Amino acid sequence: MATSGIYDGTDLRLYVNSGTGSKTAIAYATSCEVSLSADSVDITHKDNAGGGVWAETTPKTLSGSISCEAYWAQTLIGSSTKLYSTLFGFFSNRTKIAFAVKTGTTGDFQLTGFCYVTDISGSAPDKEEATFSFTLSITGAVTQSNIT
Repeated sequence: MATSGIYDGTDLRLYVNSGTGSKTAIAYATSCEVSLSADSVDITHKDNAGGGVWAETTPKTLSGSISCEAYWAQTLIGSSTKLYSTLFGFFSNRTKIAFAVKTGTTGDFQLTGFCYVTDISGSAPDKEEATFSFTLSITGAVTQSNIT
């Protein structure tokens, strides 16, 4: 049953996969941000209201990015998956990866598409947990569908 009301940020996760099969949630994630935008073109003309004083625009190219922060760990607990090194591999090999931003609840909507890792950086302050962040630049269309 679909979530009613506002999604809990803990439940809304970023999932990625470089091949076929199911996508895997980014482990130890502390935040995730999706940003979608449209480049617009000025189409102001003499017949605009006010004689062309106010600009008129129309959206053209759509684009987007996803930013995520996570704790830096060699492997996931109970797994051999190397989170940072996997993302670094995607970055250094310029691997096109599939993504989904979704909850785990049937009926909720999800955003899906393809992207590249275009930024990855880490921080290791003294006597604190090490973290890293990365940015995925979306390539192609983003689709919205219901989780089945």
